[in-house]
Amino acid sequence: DRSPSRGLGDVYKRQILENKFIHLSDVLLEGDAAEHTLTAATKLGLRALMLAPIKRENSVFGVITIGRISPGFFVENQVSLLKTFADQAAISIVNTRQFNELDKAKAEAQRAAQTLKELSENLSRYVSPQIYQKIFKDENKVVPNSQRKKLTIFFSDIVGFTQITDCLLYTSPSPRDGL
Repeated sequence: DRSPSRGLGDVYKRQILENKFIHLSDVLLEGDAAEHTLTAATKLGLRALMLAPIKRENSVFGVITIGRISPGFFVENQVSLLKTFADQAAISIVNTRQFNELDKAKAEAQRAAQTLKELSENLSRYVSPQIYQKIFKDENKVVPNSQRKKLTIFFSDIVGFTQITDCLLYTSPSPRDGL
């Protein structure tokens, strides 16, 4: 691709490497302008150029370029305006990046909250309502502790028991159930 704007690449590279404002009064007379810059400027009909870095803390992430067909320096208020535009563009880019990062973190937090909600709902099927209430609803902090107690465990092999209990939703026993 030999588009005219690609020919300005050496000026852009210089601008980014030097990390400063560049003001060329006449690209045809500029001693360190490369031939392809001159060709591009000629094709575009430009003689004077200003390049302002879009940067934040010495990190350049763009360039704003203004060109003019007549040679000569731009006036101070034009220079100042371009610098202000570049500074505002940098602020906008940084703010957009931060906003996108915040959105990403918010979405991740919402996914985590949904996962915790689903986990707590699944857990409610396996613990008594009193314990579930203590863990997930009470304002008091649950402090795990342990005690030694004698426990009797009865293992029974009932065909299909696990599948049946997984399909049942836990409901609290009512007083009329006699429990």
